Amino acid sequence: MLLLPFTLHLNCFDLNSSVIYLRQSRQVIFNAWPSSTLNPDQLQVCTRILNQKQFQIQVQIGSNTFSSDILFTFSPENAVQITLDCENVNQCAYSQVNQFSIAVFSLNFVQNEIIIHSVAGSLRNRIFDHLSCKKNTHTDISLKAGAEQMIAYASPVLECTVRPANEFMTMIPMIGQTMISNTEVNLSAPPFNMPLAAQPTYMKFINVIPFICAARPDKALCIQVAYGLLQNDFVSFHAIMKTKINVRYQGAVQQFDQTIKFMFKKISSAEQEDCFSSSTITFYDKSVRIEAQPGPCVKCSKQYFQQQQVIYNRVFLRITLGINEDHTGTTYSNEFEVSDDLFGASLDRMVTCEMMEDQNACVENMPAAVAQLRQNSSVRLVLALKQDELVVFKAIYAPAIAQPQVQSARVSVSDDQVCVYFQPRSSGQQVEVLVRIASVQLQLFVTTNVNATRYCSRLSARDDAEIRNIVQLKVQLAASVTIGNEVVTDAPVAVLQSERHPFFVWAIAAILVVLAFLSVVGLTICSK
Repeated sequence: MLLLPFTLHLNCFDLNSSVIYLRQSRQVIFNAWPSSTLNPDQLQVCTRILNQKQFQIQVQIGSNTFSSDILFTFSPENAVQITLDCENVNQCAYSQVNQFSIAVFSLNFVQNEIIIHSVAGSLRNRIFDHLSCKKNTHTDISLKAGAEQMIAYASPVLECTVRPANEFMTMIPMIGQTMISNTEVNLSAPPFNMPLAAQPTYMKFINVIPFICAARPDKALCIQVAYGLLQNDFVSFHAIMKTKINVRYQGAVQQFDQTIKFMFKKISSAEQEDCFSSSTITFYDKSVRIEAQPGPCVKCSKQYFQQQQVIYNRVFLRITLGINEDHTGTTYSNEFEVSDDLFGASLDRMVTCEMMEDQNACVENMPAAVAQLRQNSSVRLVLALKQDELVVFKAIYAPAIAQPQVQSARVSVSDDQVCVYFQPRSSGQQVEVLVRIASVQLQLFVTTNVNATRYCSRLSARDDAEIRNIVQLKVQLAASVTIGNEVVTDAPVAVLQSERHPFFVWAIAAILVVLAFLSVVGLTICSK
């Protein structure tokens, strides 16, 4: 039987939510703020059931559909601002959108099979936006000896007619909020050869900006910038130009200079590798599960990197979280070392904080960073090849984010049984549960029930003896619990007295009383 998603005609946002249509790029911006007028049942859905769950968003204006290709994180406490692309390149023109006065939106929570459907509070059109002339920006960096280079790529929006004020573009690489250089590019000189007089709207045609270090007078600085950008996770590459804009001022139309800036946020290696075809990350309190499927690996092998003169002696997988896409606000980055046998192989690994390079940052900072993830956050899985401590190759992936089926668990043991306490998400599933306490591994087969949180199994004689030996160490115990394919680390273990203990206690006491009585009787007889 096919189960359809459950559609709720519910608005988790205030009534002043808005959709702004952008004429130049044929996109929409969805803005919304947390609602303060929900009834208790609505509040339950928005603030508890859907909190920190992943969703896709779709906005409908007449027959024009705008949607997201990626998943966003729902947070009922934060405002939302999401830019959506038109699903059909032949639609979403201004003439098609301008005839409508309302927009509807849908949040599709795939994992929960819930769709929230509502109407935006307002629909507005932004006809001109000279600040938004580029999209899909990224920068590729090559560190091949003698051929170091940086190439910035961008795509123009459909209707950008910006007229530059001069023929110079300023390029500013940034690490966080710190500028590391300031370089001017002459667009009338090679390799562009596009003087202002020849093409008054050439801004839309400048989409590849190369920095070939060997051909530049500042070669040493160019190489230094290339290395610096590849070492850091939260870097950006800004392109700034002065443009002319017509403004009605004091009854007349005058031209003023306007600054436009577009930013290259994705910095990776120019060697187009293909190590992973897809990846998924599941975040727990003190661990992370990373799953990845191999790509074609035509350009991801030991032999390939040798041919490309990428010399490395260490391989790392790195997780980066940027709360804001422009790298402002809270950021988190941590990595763990792997073998280059990873190339061409499937990956499914549970990584605990003890395995991370910075254990303290994992324990102290990762849970807070994960809790703040929202719609404009960036989550990246990075493959980094290092020569000692220097990154010589970096590949960046945008993983899907999965919700853990079990976030926490606890364990109790006695001399006759082990019990695992957790909250399953579904009923009727046959699940294998493995409990590891020190060197002892206990196995349970349970049938889940959403109304039950306690699952127990009798201990074997061997397990019973080993557990008693561990308990006698008088240390605080913690377990690793695997429930299906989910792992919960550092699950607390409580040592309990079993229900059969009173019987043995009374039995032993009775035997001692009998022995004492017989001893007294024996002494009395002897004394006579």
